Amino acid sequence: MDVGERTPPSLVKVILFAVVIFGLAAFAIMAFNTGDILWFWPVFEELPVGMVIHCYGQDVIIKPGEAAYEAVNTVLNESLTGSKRWDSLSMSDITYTDYLDSPTQMALEVSYDPPVRFHSIYKFFKRLDTLVIPLVGRHADKQAIFGRLRENTLSGSYHVGIEDTSALLKVIQEQGLCLKP
Repeated sequence: MDVGERTPPSLVKVILFAVVIFGLAAFAIMAFNTGDILWFWPVFEELPVGMVIHCYGQDVIIKPGEAAYEAVNTVLNESLTGSKRWDSLSMSDITYTDYLDSPTQMALEVSYDPPVRFHSIYKFFKRLDTLVIPLVGRHADKQAIFGRLRENTLSGSYHVGIEDTSALLKVIQEQGLCLKP
């Protein structure tokens, strides 16, 4: 049985094979290290079960089905889509209580059920049921987004661009949900 002549290996095929193997290995390592097979997907499109604006010491509840709910959620998802950087800045229980009660601060608290995840190159925020976004007051100038799971604050925070938190503040004010006293 004649199988023909053996062709010499092509340098292009070897390089292509090495690039594919290296790419798959890099993807697998990132997926393992982040605990998220979709670590590269920057889109955040979640529907919260509830929203509360802690508005200078008063709570403003935004219910599903209201026009303001849709407007705030749309801007929120747009703000959380794209690049984010993780930072070790964490929210203490005292700061969280200040967001709830302080007459000088405003924060948006968003609840999810079931818990959601941020897809990113970081291992953090892979499962959370509450987001706390300071809009006026402590940490608002840092564009920090804090996560909570089962009423426990998660380590660190994600940071988005200033235009993202400004857009959230703007839509809240445009909807007449929270105005500075």
